[in-house]
Amino acid sequence: MNYQNFSPRGYSMLPEGIKYLLVINGICYLAQSMLGNTPLGPFIDSLALYQPGSSQFHFYQIITSVFMHGSFTHLLSNMFALWMFGTVIENIWGTRRFIYYYLLTAVGAGVLYLGVAQIEIFFAAQELLNSGASESLLHGLRMAESTDTANELLALSYAHSYFPSDVASDYYWMYHIPVVGASGAIFGILMAFGMMFPNSMIYIYFLFPIRAKWFVLGYGILEFISGISGIQSGVAHFAHLGGMIFGYLIIRHWKKKGLWYR
Repeated sequence: MNYQNFSPRGYSMLPEGIKYLLVINGICYLAQSMLGNTPLGPFIDSLALYQPGSSQFHFYQIITSVFMHGSFTHLLSNMFALWMFGTVIENIWGTRRFIYYYLLTAVGAGVLYLGVAQIEIFFAAQELLNSGASESLLHGLRMAESTDTANELLALSYAHSYFPSDVASDYYWMYHIPVVGASGAIFGILMAFGMMFPNSMIYIYFLFPIRAKWFVLGYGILEFISGISGIQSGVAHFAHLGGMIFGYLIIRHWKKKGLWYR
């Protein structure tokens, strides 16, 4: 199907689903900004996605974290991509299917991110235990309510152990730095766009043209390399990949069932 020649009846530049998502994400960001340093701050923080095993983890975070963002730039870039790539898709699929796909890819992004992070946590724990750390120390790091508490635990242990401090620090932060943002779902939308309009041109920085299929493939490879290499820390690369992978699987399933278009 050629995107340039697609002109459905009643096409909307701001369909209902995207409009609702923009509003909800905007309200959530305002709540973060205005309430973060108030007594409601802990509740706002509990909406971000923490690791299972942390005292701050709750199952609902895999959804609520999708509507939270770390900065205005983070919010703006995600919402612009949602509108740019999602508008035509919602016009074709309809609002209900579009929102369903959006949420499923968001969940898929969270699941893959948590799965990969748990593997990293397991190997870090094994390295610490093999180096002389105790189970009680690991438990204390998981449940520590502040960095001061964690530092006290580590200081007491360093006097009697020889385990690597950088691994212990990484172990602590993996449990206490949450993930937020709609990027996983946005990458799912990007995958849908690339599969529906593979030969459409995307202009990188509005200057350099590339076909959608190569743009999506290249982005996926870049996220995978970034994820396994550890470069660009602070970015949940495997959440992005999770959104793309789940999006691909959902669309393949719909195509087999004849549900590709509404």
